[in-house]
Amino acid sequence: MSATVTYISMAQPTEIDIEQSKKIEDLLRAENRYPSSQESAQREEVLAALDQVVKNWVVTVSMKKGMSEELALTVGSKIVTCGSYRLGVHGPGADIDTLCIVPRHVTKQDFFEDLHDALKNRTDVTELCPVPEAYVPVITMKFGGIDIDLLLARLDKNVIPETLDILEEGNLKNVEDETQRSLGGPRVAEEILRLVPNKDNFRATLRCIKLWASRRGVYGNILGYLGGVAWAILVARICQLYPNALPNTILSRFFKIYKQWKWPGPVMLKPIEEGTLGFRVWNSKINPRDKAHLMPIITPAYPSMNSTFNVFRTTLRVMKEEFDRGADITSRAENNQEKWDTLFEPSDFFIRYHRYLEIEVSSTDKVDHGLWFGYVHSKLRLFCYNLEILPNILIHPYPESFEKPSDLCPPGMFITTMYVGLVYQKPDPMAAPGTAAAAVNSMMANNNGMMANNSMMMAMMNNNGMNGSNKKGEVDLTAVVADFEQQLSEGAFVRKESQLRPVVTPIKRSDIPTWVLPTKLKKTLIKVKKNNKRKSEGQDPALTVAGAGDPTSPSPKKAKLEEHPSPSVSIAMAGATPVADVVTPIPTSVKVEAVMVQPTNDDAFLQELYGGGGAERGAAASGDGLKIDRPLLPDNMEIRVVPDEANKEKVERFREMLMEQDAESAGFDDEMLGLPATSSGVTRRKNNADNMLKVKLQK
Repeated sequence: MSATVTYISMAQPTEIDIEQSKKIEDLLRAENRYPSSQESAQREEVLAALDQVVKNWVVTVSMKKGMSEELALTVGSKIVTCGSYRLGVHGPGADIDTLCIVPRHVTKQDFFEDLHDALKNRTDVTELCPVPEAYVPVITMKFGGIDIDLLLARLDKNVIPETLDILEEGNLKNVEDETQRSLGGPRVAEEILRLVPNKDNFRATLRCIKLWASRRGVYGNILGYLGGVAWAILVARICQLYPNALPNTILSRFFKIYKQWKWPGPVMLKPIEEGTLGFRVWNSKINPRDKAHLMPIITPAYPSMNSTFNVFRTTLRVMKEEFDRGADITSRAENNQEKWDTLFEPSDFFIRYHRYLEIEVSSTDKVDHGLWFGYVHSKLRLFCYNLEILPNILIHPYPESFEKPSDLCPPGMFITTMYVGLVYQKPDPMAAPGTAAAAVNSMMANNNGMMANNSMMMAMMNNNGMNGSNKKGEVDLTAVVADFEQQLSEGAFVRKESQLRPVVTPIKRSDIPTWVLPTKLKKTLIKVKKNNKRKSEGQDPALTVAGAGDPTSPSPKKAKLEEHPSPSVSIAMAGATPVADVVTPIPTSVKVEAVMVQPTNDDAFLQELYGGGGAERGAAASGDGLKIDRPLLPDNMEIRVVPDEANKEKVERFREMLMEQDAESAGFDDEMLGLPATSSGVTRRKNNADNMLKVKLQK
């Protein structure tokens, strides 16, 4: 749908729309997505104080360079905001992105020396941190308790008037690249607001989308998802297409339209302008690099650029899955068949897969740790891209990072972790040619210098299966990890290898630490147990997923796991100073037989059979009955159910129930098993319904 399509519907909102939008607003307030009036007033005071500091600094610098005081007082400066604050969608405690606009005679050196010193001398400024070498140079600080990111823009002007129009193209004339990039933020935000038909409806909907994207793990452009600007443009385009719609309709159409969007067709709020200053603008017809973009979302202010150039195949796939889910939920919510808050339930990422990579970043200095993690974080997208092109696996990088609680860290250590989900796929002999498999296999042939046990890594991927293992297939991750290691060792922190330690470790779902899980998941899906196999000081408690229903409720019979000695595997950075051994058990498979009992009613049937789980359930057919491979079970357990003639009178009623429910609520969604979404789940449920019986685990 091109930017020339002005609207799809001019329909006015109905009483139902008003009622539904009120529910959405109430939900946002319940989620604490609006700042208080007191905080808003504090932000305005801080911005006014910062503006005065900058004005005084410009006068001082001008006089140092030979201007009279009278003339220096006339040159002026201007503070403008950008990002979520300028769009009006910031939440409580959010930072403020600000831009300091100054005339040509004020230099970058003046900014990072004189202004820095002026801020440093203020008692209401703390955590002052200049970053002059950044792609967009910035000073970060807390000013009056508010987090501020302050950028610099030097215009080719003698005077900066208070009435400066940030959108005027002439502001970009003869400016440095750093200034052009700095001006981009407020110019894009201003243009978005100018192009939406109703700012209030746009803001309410964008707040919803930001909450949804954050909860569902698709927010953040560093790792290849979408940042705030891209989500804002997507929402603004739907507002243009439905100019009179209220947030409930905009939200529903958002998911419906982007579920069907034909990527890489670009999303634009207006036709791209070539401009008169010669800046390069996005054009997939003549620029090969632009043509390679998978999900172009084009900024509306000149020079127009793609705000999503970091998106790669994996993150696009994950976002498409979330668009599908959102379209389904909002469609039902509009008809009062679903609550709106279902849309914002936390991602099931940490129970969706059997295998994960844990990327652990640690250091012995708090300041170094923040810088070191930021550096490693910036390299993770390329690491995930290299994982993506390996044959026979799908990956799912999770954009959120987690700081390990200090009481679980070794003394004097600061540790942050990130996670990537892994899914093994059986080789497809009919797969389309042209993949990177051959190149990857060649690259994997040389792994010199890697501190990893290749056979162990391959054993974990093969012998323990990833939704079914293939004995002939091998997935070796060590070459990709070695390449990741080399990039980091050659970077800005090469001299600090002895203090800074990244570790990439393959782990199983049961090894996910409790402190990374959303509270809701923690309360309903897992219980914490001490892992007897880990007795080293400072190691995390392990997770054991409840076998049936609420882990606190009594159960007449529970599965008893046999103890098996397990090998371990670890990939550590070469040259790193050992802090603590990090190992991942590879449990030996334990099969747990199940017995069938007569269900008393259908609700109890589902509750007991699936342990009270909702979407986190799954089933797959096997030759001798129904094999239930449930993500809520420990990874080294499985249940086999054999048909029982005595229960056939219950089967038809249960079968009809399953067929009436959608795949996700019935719990037989291929996605939840880490498989590509297909329509086979419905057929499978129909074919196997007669085999589905209530079970209890026995010793």
